[in-house]
Amino acid sequence: MLAETVYKRLAKLQRPVHDGKVVWLNSQYMQVTEAAGSVADRVVQLNSVCWLELVTTISGVLPGRYQARFCLKFLPQWWTDELRITATPSEGCGQPTSRLYTWQQLRDAIGPAGVWVQLSTGTFTMTSPGSVEVRLDAHSGSWKRDMLFDVAQLVREQGPVGRSWRQHAQQQQQQGSQDTEPAAGQGLLDAVRQGLQEACHMQ
Repeated sequence: MLAETVYKRLAKLQRPVHDGKVVWLNSQYMQVTEAAGSVADRVVQLNSVCWLELVTTISGVLPGRYQARFCLKFLPQWWTDELRITATPSEGCGQPTSRLYTWQQLRDAIGPAGVWVQLSTGTFTMTSPGSVEVRLDAHSGSWKRDMLFDVAQLVREQGPVGRSWRQHAQQQQQQGSQDTEPAAGQGLLDAVRQGLQEACHMQ
């Protein structure tokens, strides 16, 4: 129960983009600013950059099916030829998923410029508790400009999804004999410690 409680507290499935890795964050190409209607207190503003890369890690993610999303706003003079969003679970916790949006798909998806929108990956499955790296990038040779990036989040799908924490713990216990049950319990504690360390490093 302690491990379950700790992981539930860690499972804050949303993080401000400015808390993560922002390549070219130097107030010239990319900068942190405030924006009306944003979820986070501050957002990342893209002025003009060729290599766009934003990476956020969300810790304490329980087993289940999820979509990763970026909340962003396209300003009136925005431009990018593409955007890719990728969700990568920590090792042994699931398979990565990615979605590439072309300029045409972005134009069709966002509607009027100046409105906060969400772009998402496809569905992926967390098979064990862990963390998920959520990445938005565009590495083509063209220059990108005039976008705001608010938060990265994981949205859990409803219904029977993956293994619950309790199922995960029970399976670990069933795989070992009585002599090895303490080791399985230690494994759960190690997983919790790892999640806590990841969360602390993101502060």
